Amino acid sequence: MSMAVLFELGNLHLDAVISHSQQEYPLECCGLLVGTKYLEFGKLKYKVEQVIKLENLLKSDSEFESSPESMFKAMRDLRQSNLEILAIYHSHPNSSPVPSSKDICGHLSPEIFMLIIGNVKTDKNVGLWEITQQGERIEHPMRIQQL
Repeated sequence: MSMAVLFELGNLHLDAVISHSQQEYPLECCGLLVGTKYLEFGKLKYKVEQVIKLENLLKSDSEFESSPESMFKAMRDLRQSNLEILAIYHSHPNSSPVPSSKDICGHLSPEIFMLIIGNVKTDKNVGLWEITQQGERIEHPMRIQQL
């Protein structure tokens, strides 16, 4: 993603992701942020329209893998809409929202962002990351909108 990016996330969507991370605590949660992506005034704009919770098959506090069933259902639902996957989210229950080496190795595509909720019970920090094909991590700002 070499051009400027604007990632818009509604406060209600962010609340849903944080709530999901708190429900799953002390385990990692995972899910998808889906919406639309388009070019506007020379910036690639990502607008989140929906949060899709997935099941963490690993039931772990340090890694995640979405269950095939929850991913299959999500993909089936997505096909019936005009939305696409903008980001995969997951939580780091007791650490900062920075991608681990496992997160980087398991990331699906450089076209999809990674949103991480860190320190779920205390700070609730959120980081938005681009993972390049070379495995570099680049943090991006988000614009939180009131919905």
